[in-house]
Amino acid sequence: MIGRLYPSGGMLSTEVLIWWYAVVVATGVCQLLLQTHVLFVALAQAILLLLPWVFRTLEHSGSMATLVFAAIFTKLFVVSQWVKIVLLQAADSHLDRPVETVFVLLLSLLAFWVAALAASPLITKRGGLVRIPQDPDFLLRIAGVAVGLCVASILLRYDVGLSRVGDAEYTEGEGLVILFYLGQLMPLAVAALTARAFIQSGGRRYVDSLVVLVLLAGFLQGLWENQRWIMMGGFVAFVATYFSYGGRLRVRHLVLIVAMAAPMQFVVFPLVDLQRSFRRDISAMEYASRTAETFVDLLDTEESAREREELNNMYRSWDTRLYYGDPTGFFDRFSPNPLDETIHYFDLGGELGFDHLVNQLAYGVPNMLLRMVGIERQPRGGIVLETAIHGKSSNMNYGVMAEVFAAVGYWYFFPVLTVIVFLYILGLHVVYGRFQYNYFAAFGFSTLYFNFAVADLGDIIPQLTIQGTLNVIVLAATAVVCGRLGPLRSEPRSEHDRAQAGRAVEDTGA
Repeated sequence: MIGRLYPSGGMLSTEVLIWWYAVVVATGVCQLLLQTHVLFVALAQAILLLLPWVFRTLEHSGSMATLVFAAIFTKLFVVSQWVKIVLLQAADSHLDRPVETVFVLLLSLLAFWVAALAASPLITKRGGLVRIPQDPDFLLRIAGVAVGLCVASILLRYDVGLSRVGDAEYTEGEGLVILFYLGQLMPLAVAALTARAFIQSGGRRYVDSLVVLVLLAGFLQGLWENQRWIMMGGFVAFVATYFSYGGRLRVRHLVLIVAMAAPMQFVVFPLVDLQRSFRRDISAMEYASRTAETFVDLLDTEESAREREELNNMYRSWDTRLYYGDPTGFFDRFSPNPLDETIHYFDLGGELGFDHLVNQLAYGVPNMLLRMVGIERQPRGGIVLETAIHGKSSNMNYGVMAEVFAAVGYWYFFPVLTVIVFLYILGLHVVYGRFQYNYFAAFGFSTLYFNFAVADLGDIIPQLTIQGTLNVIVLAATAVVCGRLGPLRSEPRSEHDRAQAGRAVEDTGA
């Protein structure tokens, strides 16, 4: 039984686990010294201690939800606890319902664990809809197709005036959401080329010149689109592919992440936020020129102070979640505040009702088809929540857990969320297949890594049904043209493909 609950091996090395538990204990001690309520500390320690157990249960099943789970709790909880310590603040400060918030997060973690255990027999050793070709020639071709479609999407959206915006204007029933989803294919090129580098080198490397080139292209696309998640998509796909093809998390990787976090926090992410103050009617050359000037200003000490003051003014004007006190830029996006304010709203008598969750299922069907039959979808859960809590809508992030809690409250939260997570794990597996030796699953993760934590059912359902179907069509069509697909099926890849992708892992002990 213990072997099933906590299987050995996988991405987390023994060294990382030892360091993790040491950091968890140190985190609890620091929180107590900073006068955090002891019940909050106890519940927080339970979450941090159980995280590796749930992670390894998901990993043992072969689900790409392994990294989705890690991203969710990194976003909503783990990072925030450490930032509060750095700022010498009690972990439960600036929250209306701190103990209830961390308790609901613990219930969420347990829901993931139960859902993972229930889904494991259905997905372990089973593949997805299509076989994932592994030969280097095909990987180069699918990367070229992904880049070509992504560039075509950027040009077409710019031509119709829909560039550098979120997805709201693409979902009005005119079919333009397809252009939006095609614009997210650059990470597929990163994942495919990373797998190609790994296979061609016999497992000795994951990076070559082509990988670097498409990573840079994705970064520049993020600057053009004015979207952080597009900018980071290629890097996320690379990391996910590294783990998919036998890589393990090492202490040096954690050090590298911390080292990279500083320039991202203090230069790149502020640059993206400041871009949003640019007029939308300027030309491409003007946009690029202003972006370059703002980047240089952020590197200059005197100009940087002026830019950051403008950024803080922008931040105060729309963000009401100051989990760390005075605006601290991007860090405030790593906090449990969305769940906290939802619980506070519910405790004051607010409730969306279970019908709200049922109504969100309509987002799994293209709006163009719904309009043909006269069906009008209900507003997204995040819009409904923000309007109810703040009396306005500015597309603030809430997440599926907050949406579920607002609909059903304390008593039904755990069973309802467990069912949703169970179906989500199955959906991810059907579309993208097993995570091991699967660049397609690594790419899929790069398109949705934070969404369960910050988006709503109206986002994650179409990501599986509409976007997921489109992604499968792109891969399958390319494979058919290249003669690599074979029949659609749900069983594992052929022994030839498994050996081709996995032999290097076995030889190198990665």
